[in-house]
Amino acid sequence: MARSFDSCRAPYLNNSLIFNKSYQDYSSKNSYTYHSLCRSKQRCIPEFAIDLVLDYGKATSAGKGAESYSFDNRSWRKVCKFLGADVRRYEKYRNIYVIVVGGTILTVAWRH
Repeated sequence: MARSFDSCRAPYLNNSLIFNKSYQDYSSKNSYTYHSLCRSKQRCIPEFAIDLVLDYGKATSAGKGAESYSFDNRSWRKVCKFLGADVRRYEKYRNIYVIVVGGTILTVAWRH
């Protein structure tokens, strides 16, 4: 059953759009679950921050075939090189993590 994103107010979406279960139309680069779209909106984590973590973050096992991507000091230095002086604007996203299973983003959150 396809759901409308109106109930979770997912980011960057027109509320009239309805997607299938994998929500691959949300981004051409990543595949999101409905849960991850809702959580990214609720936790104010934009898509570009998720892309940064997936591209530059360190992957660790999260159990049951899942991987957790987050920044460590080494990976954050790579982001600093990539962004240059603009890195100050994105410093607040240093503490996010993304859980991925089989190429699909399950959830995104802040590390406390």
